[in-house]
Amino acid sequence: MRPFGHHRSIRTWLALGATSAVAASGLAVLGSATAFAQPPADTVLFAPGTPHTAVEGPNNVDSWQVAQFVDTGALATCTPTDYSADINWGDATEHSAGTITCAVQAVPDVGDVAVYTVSGSHTYKDSGDFSITVTVTEPDATQTSNSADPDTATISDATISSTSTTNLGGGGEGGTTEGATVAASAFFFDQNTAFADAGTVDPGLTATINWGDGSTSAATDISWPDCGECGNVSVSGSHVYDANIPATKPYSVSITLHDDGGKSASSAAANTPAIADAALSADANKSLTATATKAFTAVVGSFKDAAGGQAKAADFAATINWGDNNSSSGTVSQTSSGAFSVSGSHTYASTGSKSITATVTDEEGQTVTLHATATVAAAPVVLPATGQPHQAASPAIPALPEGFLLLGLAAFVAGLRRAGVLRR
Repeated sequence: MRPFGHHRSIRTWLALGATSAVAASGLAVLGSATAFAQPPADTVLFAPGTPHTAVEGPNNVDSWQVAQFVDTGALATCTPTDYSADINWGDATEHSAGTITCAVQAVPDVGDVAVYTVSGSHTYKDSGDFSITVTVTEPDATQTSNSADPDTATISDATISSTSTTNLGGGGEGGTTEGATVAASAFFFDQNTAFADAGTVDPGLTATINWGDGSTSAATDISWPDCGECGNVSVSGSHVYDANIPATKPYSVSITLHDDGGKSASSAAANTPAIADAALSADANKSLTATATKAFTAVVGSFKDAAGGQAKAADFAATINWGDNNSSSGTVSQTSSGAFSVSGSHTYASTGSKSITATVTDEEGQTVTLHATATVAAAPVVLPATGQPHQAASPAIPALPEGFLLLGLAAFVAGLRRAGVLRR
């Protein structure tokens, strides 16, 4: 694990550790002719940290050497039972006691050195990067930790494999018509059995179901199946299908299980039966009233789609024939789950009874025809407030100035007197 078998490595470690931990102790750095001429004071010095790797799963750490140290207060004496070591594995689990062993090594320019090794076993149940911190307690209860330069552990994902094809079922409703619920499930085996051994699954597992219709969803259940021959992870979910185009084409469904460390596996795909278009049905005919030459807007019919909540207004197009050789697009509105209405606006030029038809087409091409009758009345005659027809007004006589009136009156009176009609 560590290159302590080489005397120069030990001298380097001791020298560097001493200069950083007890710079004034007299311990010289490597290359000094007087290295260890004066041993440092009573100090525990740790070797530099080293990396470890393993795969997540039970007992994946078996007697790892997680630290080495020397005690400069007893540099040449091996007394491992005088010390104790606490190992913090860095994964938020309980600490464990380390096993301490010791070996004396002869180092030129230094002499005998008692090198202590701390070992321990552990289970990393999930992948990740961890720091392994060791705290050593000396006979006098002094504690020293290697937290400044600890060993590290890089734990990778265990392999995941699929143990079944995708299984499809009715999900409690079944059927092969749009709006039916289809359930999908599959089994997998996670080589990290640390969770399965306890009857659970790795909380870092997620699953995605590809329903084959352009949609995916997260699995609604990831659990331990209690079925040894099936695997140790069961995944399932459900989906409501629309009819395929063409309706005879099945959907291909698969499930992918993911671990948070990057591993994944997919079940072999399975095909659904062909999902047929649900039936459209017209509601009762409608009777409408309108006025000639006046625009009117009305709901000309309504219908139902057996797909229920799967059907949306955007799935339909409508054309209204107004019964007077004119047509226009209708507006489809959803009134409740699976129920829709068709409305439009029109202006009739003439009176009479008009037979209206509205043709609705869904996205798969199925049609339904709605019927209505519009009774179109004539526009009423508008009368004045008296209720009588208007008479043309006589031309107004222009007003004359008062002086002209007086002169005219005087001339008229004079004429009468000359005729003897009027006497003074």
